[in-house]
Order: sequence, then structure tokens, then C-alpha cells
Amino acid sequence: MDTASLRFAQSSHPSLPTAGAYYPSTDSWGGDVWFGTEYAGTESDYRLPEFGNYAGHTLAHELGHALGLKHGHEPDINPTIVPSAYDSIEYTIMTYRTYIGDDASGYKYEQNGAPQTFMMLDIAALQEMYGADYTTNSGNTVYKWKPNEGVTYVNGIAAITPDDNRILATIWDGGGVDTYDLSAYTTRIKIDLRPGGYSVFSQSQLADLNGGPNNGYARGNIFNALLYHNNLASLIENVQAGSGNDTIVGNEMSNSLWGNAGNDSLDGGAGNDVLFGGTGGDRLVGGTGADTASYETARAAVVVNLANSAGNTGDAAGDSYSSIESLTGSTFADTLYGNAVANRLNGSAGNDLLIGGAGADQLVGGSGVDTASYSTVTVGVKVSLVNSSVNTGDAAGDTYSEIENLAGSTFSDTLYGNAGTNRLDGGAGNDLLIGGAGADQLVGGSGSDTASYSTATVGVKASLANSAINTGDAAGDTYSQIETLAGSTFADMLYGNASSNRLDGSAGNDLLVGGAGADRVFGGGGVDTASYSTATVGVRVSLLNSTVNTGDAAGDSYSSIESLTGSTFADTLYGNASDNRLDGSAGNDLLIGGAGADQLVGGSGVDTASYSTVTVGVKVSLVNSSVNTGDAAGDTYSEIENLAGSTFSDTLYGNAGTNRLDGGAGNDLLIGGAGADQLVGGSGSDTASYSTATVGVKASLANSAINTGDAAGDTYSQIETLAGSLFNDFLHGDALANRINGSSGDDQINGGGGNDMLRGGTGDDVFVFLANFGKDVVEDFVAASDDLISFAADIFDDFASMLSSASQVGDDTIITYDINNIVTLKDVTLSGLTSEHFFFM
Repeated sequence: MDTASLRFAQSSHPSLPTAGAYYPSTDSWGGDVWFGTEYAGTESDYRLPEFGNYAGHTLAHELGHALGLKHGHEPDINPTIVPSAYDSIEYTIMTYRTYIGDDASGYKYEQNGAPQTFMMLDIAALQEMYGADYTTNSGNTVYKWKPNEGVTYVNGIAAITPDDNRILATIWDGGGVDTYDLSAYTTRIKIDLRPGGYSVFSQSQLADLNGGPNNGYARGNIFNALLYHNNLASLIENVQAGSGNDTIVGNEMSNSLWGNAGNDSLDGGAGNDVLFGGTGGDRLVGGTGADTASYETARAAVVVNLANSAGNTGDAAGDSYSSIESLTGSTFADTLYGNAVANRLNGSAGNDLLIGGAGADQLVGGSGVDTASYSTVTVGVKVSLVNSSVNTGDAAGDTYSEIENLAGSTFSDTLYGNAGTNRLDGGAGNDLLIGGAGADQLVGGSGSDTASYSTATVGVKASLANSAINTGDAAGDTYSQIETLAGSTFADMLYGNASSNRLDGSAGNDLLVGGAGADRVFGGGGVDTASYSTATVGVRVSLLNSTVNTGDAAGDSYSSIESLTGSTFADTLYGNASDNRLDGSAGNDLLIGGAGADQLVGGSGVDTASYSTVTVGVKVSLVNSSVNTGDAAGDTYSEIENLAGSTFSDTLYGNAGTNRLDGGAGNDLLIGGAGADQLVGGSGSDTASYSTATVGVKASLANSAINTGDAAGDTYSQIETLAGSLFNDFLHGDALANRINGSSGDDQINGGGGNDMLRGGTGDDVFVFLANFGKDVVEDFVAASDDLISFAADIFDDFASMLSSASQVGDDTIITYDINNIVTLKDVTLSGLTSEHFFFM
């Protein structure tokens, strides 16, 4: 690096009345500076240079010559002269013109009104000769001034200390993020950070030039250096204005401009600027770049609207905006509105409301519980905090950071939360709210609104009536104005409330509990159940025809529902033509599965599986359902005590428990099996059968108290026929016309009163006739066997008396006691009968 020495001296030689300097050269005198003594003892004494006085100006002027600068006002000496618009000491200390248009006949400024530094054209010329020194103030530098003194402070240290309260200087800064601090001023400050620009802090601090276009004063206090070869490092980035109505213009850098108090005008110019208007009605102009109006310093919450600032409040009241893309709120609960372009809204601290509007917006909540709202949009939106790429409408392109809540529009919206604790507020319209994981508040607003768990990775339990029981992604969720629940693709439990709800299980085997109200119950894929477990009275529920529903089921409708579960009371559950599961739960329930292979589960209580709706007779067995036929084919039973048949001819089998078998209309066959059974034939000719008994039974239609074996405890209603077991049975009819079939075994058969048809079946059977036995027919008496006819003594007391009343009529033997009491032995020859075939009691 080349170096040189500058020498300064004073001489009283008459040839040097004032001062002079030699330009740089290789001569020994090159760069020497000489001062005369003409002003010795005066206020311009060269021995007493100060920032801003004549001696200080002269010292700097001659130093400029020593470094190679010439007079810019002398074209005969310097072929490159300063243009007339810049030919004043405001731009260069090398001119003799005090102000623009001056005659260069001598400096006319007031005492201490001279430049305090090299000015912008001087610095530019020196840099062209020697290069720019970017080490000067290369860090983050704060330049500060005060209204009652002309001192320039650099990072708190007095750097320029004039005698009077005057400021006239140019700032060259080597880099860093730098600030002009005018916060102590109450005057109307005008700051221009552009290269070659100038700033006015206070009229009282302007140098009096005693002439010129600015009412005789310097046009500025601080002037900005020009750029060296377009290097932006020397620019000042930030300004802290005072409490007056200030004007600030930024530069190409990303500026932070603080207007502070007062009605300020801030223009960021080029660059990504942050404009702090402060209190007062401020005009904030971003210029080119991505610019921000910030209210970080506000002492209370603000409402800020880039689209319509008329509604602004707090520090933002009265503010207006141009070319502002972003807003930053205070540390309080703010409301920030964007406009139709892409905005960045940063709520900062506090519980903030961010309304981006149209455009692809960045919504940053900051600390606190913050909401992204779409209340101003004109069509419904889809909004997702977890994957914003699916957003639509005014939300398309929006992104979110530290946003906890979403608020929809007045139209039909779809709002997705994330894994945190969210509040999703649908507003008006029919909205779909998907809270996701976390304890979420789901608020539907007006319209018919849905809380959905479609994104859950495991099944959930969700209850509109009592959210305390929720599990999975629904755990901790609460609901307000939610009419519909939608489940996951897994096995869910969805509970409605007392209103009319829609429960949509989606995929998976779901349990849907609508509760009171006229509910729409959609199972979706899987095997799904509509449950009435929460009902406080019994219900009637039909998957086939829901218009017959009663209780909490009244008004309910079903789609893709395979199963029903009743209440803890006496319910009637109807399946449809598909394979259903009907679970009566507690209470004495009636289960009508209909067509399809149904699972009929009674639960506690005395429960009935009924086939009253079928169109052909059925065979139904509680003990072995594999024999079932018709609509009962494929049906299975659990905790079912009773069976009810159709209006056709049915075969009903009980089990070892206490059953009620009700045949209904038709000629029915009822096999109660073990247990004390109620066998109700209904209309038609109906049979109580003991064909499944493993020992002989005693069964009496007239007096069931004497029953034994599988018949013990059985009672009969509208039973016309008894059928015995494969063993030795005692079968007794009643006073009506019965048909009694002993089946296998040595049976004793007593038709009782009425006109009975008696068949012993295989084995040696005894047919008993007591008083008023009626007109009976024995269908299979075999004389060649040990079959017996037994008469009470008051009818016939011996064989002879009986024989006298017997006759052969065709193939049959007729034994007539009187006109109302006649025994017909079918296909029996009277001559083949002997006393051994009869017994007289």
C-alpha cells in the first residue's frame, strides 16, 4: 500500500495572507498545507478551527486540495466543474459559492454555519481517486442528534461537536445495519435516506447561508453520501423519528422506519421495508419490495385493515397504506386485515385475529391463541392448518404458522385443524369441521354443520351430548351448534344429542347412537349399528320402514345400517332383508329380523324372536338354528327366550330354558323342549310336541299341573294337538276337539272331552275314555298287538256290556255309549276283538 505524508504549517509571509495547499506530487512540497496570519486574533483565526466555523472549513478545504481536489466553481482551472444545481457548500466544501446561484465572491454563511465535514461530492471525488473505505463505521451504527445542540453522536460518542446548534454534514457509513436516531425531536422532521438525499431535523439547526433558494438557509442538516460504484453498503437502513408530523423516505435497502408520535408520512422506497407509524394518523407507503406496516410498539390492541383503513383503531387509527403487503401486530389482541394481494399478517404476541382476504397470504399468529379468519370472503373456502396445499377460494395459497384457530365464512366451508388444540368456527353456512388430533372446540355456527373425524388413524368415540366420554382424536373436543358427526375409516362410536342429528360412520364397523330427535343414521362401509342404548323409554325401530318408529327412534332414518341395539327397556326391533344383528339389550324385547341371516340377541330380560312379517311359514329352533328355514334360515340366537311365528304354518323349537312359543295364525308345530314353556298356538290347528324329549312325558292340555319330564311346567293356549316323545308318554287332551299322537313308545292317551282324533303310534298303547269323552276316533288300534281300550266303569263295566254297544260299520268298529259319546276304531274288525283288548276301571 502506498503512503504519503501531509504537512500543515502557518506563515506570516505577506504572500500568504489566508491559506493554500499544494496538490499531491512527488515533489517534497506535494501535499503541504499553509495557513496565513491575516485572521489571527479574530473569530476566523486558523489556529482555532471548530466543526462548522470558517477556520474549520478552511482547514478541510485546504486538506481537500492536498488530497487532489480542485475548485469546482472555476472552469478555467478545473475542466470538470460542478453543475450549477450542486455548486454550493451544501454539496462540496471545495466551491467558493455559499449557496446555489452565489457569485463566489466569498463565503457568506453565518459564524459556525460552515460545513462540518467533507460533503457528498468531495467524498465521491476522493473515493474515485483513492477508493472507498468501508471499514469506517462498518458495524451496526447509530447516528443520533438532539434538538438543543448540534452535536453528532456515533454510537453514543460525540463525533462532531460544533460551537453552535447547527448541523451541516455528510454521513459516510462503511456497512452494517445503521440508524438515524431523531427520537428527541418534536419538530416536523424530513428524512431522506436515498443516496445524495438530505434531511431536515429542525429549522433552528439549519445553517444560515445568507442567501439561496431555501429562504437563505441550507437545504438540509444531514446529507447522504453518494454510492461508490453502486455499492449499497454505505446506505443508512433505519430511522427513529420524533414526536412531530414527520416525513421519512427510505432507500434501496430494507429499511425500518419509525414515525413514532405525530401524523407521519413514511415511504420505504425500494427494498423490503418495515414501517412503524406509531401514534397518530400516519401515511405508510411501502414502495417496491415486500413491505410491512408494523404496530409492534403499540401500547394497546389495534385493528388494522389494508383494504379499508377507515375502521382502524388504536395506534392504527387514521393510518393509510400504499404498496404495503404485510402487517405486524402489537403484543396485545389485534385484528389484522389483508387486501386482495398476497399479504403476510403477523399477529405477534396476544390472541390475534388475522383476515388475509384474497391472495396467497402468510398468516403468522405469533405467541398467544391466534385465529385465521375468512369472514370476509364471498364464497365458501376449504382451509387446512395441517396441509394448506388443499386450500380453496380466498384461502388458496395461504400458509400458516403459530395459528391455533380457524373461522370460516358465511358460506359452506371445510375447516381442518392440526395436531394442536384448535377452535374451528364455521360461521354461517353448512360447514365441515375436521379438528384432527388435540382437544378442539368445534363451533358450527348457523346452518347444518358437521364435526368430522375422517382424518383419524384409529377409531374414535365422539358424543355431541357428553363430550367427556370422547376418545382418540375426539378426546377433549367440545361442540357447539354441531348437528352432524362423521366418523373415521375405522370402528367409531358416534353419539348425537336431543336435536335432529346426522351420524355418518363412514368405513369401519360403527356404533351410531342418535339419541332423541329425528336423526339420519348412515353406517357407510362395514357392519354398522344404530343404537338406542341411551333412550329412557322403550323404542320401536325398523330398518325396513322407519315410519313406524317410536320414542327416541321416532323420525329416524337409516342408510347402510346392518344392526340395531335397543334400550334398557322393552323394545321392538325390526331388521330388513339383509343380514342384521338385533340386540335387545335389557328389557323384554321383540326382535323381528325379517329376511337375511340375522343374529338375534335378546340381552337381559325375557326376549322374543318374531317372524310375524314373513310371507311363508318358517322352521325356527332356539337349540339348533341350522335346521331353520324360510326367513329364519341362517338366523342365530343368543339370550332369546321366546319365539313368535308367522301367519302361516310354522315349526318352532324352544331350548332347555323357559320359553314362550307363539305360533300365530296357521297350523303350527311347537316343540318347547325342556323347561317350563308357554305354548301358544294362536289361530289354526296347532300342535304341542315333545318329539325331542329324551324320556317319556306326561302332558295334559286340561291340567298342565300334572305334567312331567320336558312337559313339566308347560302351559298351553290355543293348542289343539299333542304329540308325544319316542318313549312311554301320558297324553291328555282337554274339553275341545283334540288330536293326540303318541308317536313311539307304550303310550297312554286320553282325549278328554270333545271329538278327538287319537293315534298311539308304534308300541303298545292304552286309549282311555272317561265320562263325557265325546266322539273320538282311534286311528291305529291294532288287535294283534297289546294295544288296550280302557273305559271308566260308569261307561262300561265289563266286556259284555261294551260288546252289546259295539257294531261293525264298514271297516270300522263303532262303540256307542250314547249319542254324544262314541268310540270309532278305524280299520278294526269287531269279531277280532276279545276281552283282552279292553280294561274296565
